[in-house]
Amino acid sequence: SGDVVRFWDDLLAELRTRFNGQIAWELSYRDILTPPAFLSSIDRIYVHMEIEPGMSIDETLGEDLDTWLDFRAANFQSAHARPLLLSVACPSNPDFQTQVDCYQTLLSAVNRRDWISGFISSGYYPPVALRDQSNSINGKPSAELLALWFNEMIK
Repeated sequence: SGDVVRFWDDLLAELRTRFNGQIAWELSYRDILTPPAFLSSIDRIYVHMEIEPGMSIDETLGEDLDTWLDFRAANFQSAHARPLLLSVACPSNPDFQTQVDCYQTLLSAVNRRDWISGFISSGYYPPVALRDQSNSINGKPSAELLALWFNEMIK
């Protein structure tokens, strides 16, 4: 365990001598209960949440979204005192409404918590609009929803 921490500390120190800017680390929402020890050397943390197809957000998390955010994620962010960004992959369905509902629920919840520093729609596929059940919002109603939220959030 000590050797692993030293390895990461040395690696991060080397990165900082070669590159300007911030260093971010992404981990799964499942891993916030047992995060790696080197997070104190990271500038920002991305917590990735992939909603399981056919499951609600609460079913994927194993508990209510608000409870997860207010206890698990908030305690994690507080313990590490780093900006926390939520990276989310919401699957679509044939009429795309599941994906819209997923993002609406998440963005509403995130918007009520000022300790969350950012929100990322994960899985965006830029080359082409996918009219399928993938996580990409390109060409789907979710893209319009996120654009509306973004415009409101930057005011």
